[in-house]
Amino acid sequence: MVRSAVLRGVGRHGWWIAALTLLPAAGLVAQDMAGHGSLPTLTTAEQIRRLSPDQAALGYPVRVRGVITDDVPAPDYFVQDATAGIYVEGSHIPVFPHTLSDEVEIDGITGPGKFAPVIIERTVRVIGKGTLPKARLYTFSELANGALFAPLPSIVLPGMRSLWP
Repeated sequence: MVRSAVLRGVGRHGWWIAALTLLPAAGLVAQDMAGHGSLPTLTTAEQIRRLSPDQAALGYPVRVRGVITDDVPAPDYFVQDATAGIYVEGSHIPVFPHTLSDEVEIDGITGPGKFAPVIIERTVRVIGKGTLPKARLYTFSELANGALFAPLPSIVLPGMRSLWP
């Protein structure tokens, strides 16, 4: 469909000329999709979470290994590594069967997200069953400032028991 739209009216052999003309543009798109070659690969959730929205929008390459801690509407999910938790915008093709507590390795790029930097998944590999991290207790003021967006917090209000063991 793209070929017919681009090459309409170029004649029987003119499509070679059009293809050679478009080749450099295709290379730029591929380079952009690979995540800017000069940006370092980020390997922890904490590194990604420290980015500003503008920095995250640059599409830093990402390779993070962690445990799925929450399965939000597919294909998205949360993953936690040894440093922090982070939201992953999952790939629609192929659909990944998200399983709570699977240990995974995610390759992708950073994105600004709606509330905090995210991983935009390119590929994911299930390594095996992982262990869910133990939830930590937080004060109301720690929760209220929004910095704890992705970790798995335990909320305890005065006079109530923790919702987590």
